[in-house]
Amino acid sequence: MPWADCFMKVYHKANKRVEGCSRLLNQVCNSWHPPYVGLFKVNSNAAVDTEGGRIGIGLIIYDSLGFVMVSSAQTIVDVYSPQEAETIAILHGIQIVVDSGLVPFSIKSDAQVIVNLVNNGVFLCSEVGLNIKGICLKLESFSNVSIDFFMQKANMATH
Repeated sequence: MPWADCFMKVYHKANKRVEGCSRLLNQVCNSWHPPYVGLFKVNSNAAVDTEGGRIGIGLIIYDSLGFVMVSSAQTIVDVYSPQEAETIAILHGIQIVVDSGLVPFSIKSDAQVIVNLVNNGVFLCSEVGLNIKGICLKLESFSNVSIDFFMQKANMATH
């Protein structure tokens, strides 16, 4: 599929390491593990179909025993960059976890650039930057929440 090839090229380019980050990633996970007792894990992901003019966002929220508490998949008909789509998926995940009362929580995303931008409080002058700011504002209202990079192979359920 031509859109998939294009997506993967853009995706890999978007997820290269951010140069000049002053803070290391909280955690880099190579395999899936349930969260600590009393914490919920939010695995989020996004896919972009530029040819079809739509994105797909998905999330799964787990408890400390590894049980699925909430799952969601949604198609949004609009054109977004891979980075925008990932920020939308994270914002959607935060909203669902809050609406479900599943706090405290940890968000896991395979969008390393987005995770770096959130953890470093970098707001680009773009839609992505506005979404990053929205994510940071939502996370600030909670104590003991985090967002971490999670390698794609460790997050296969949301792919």
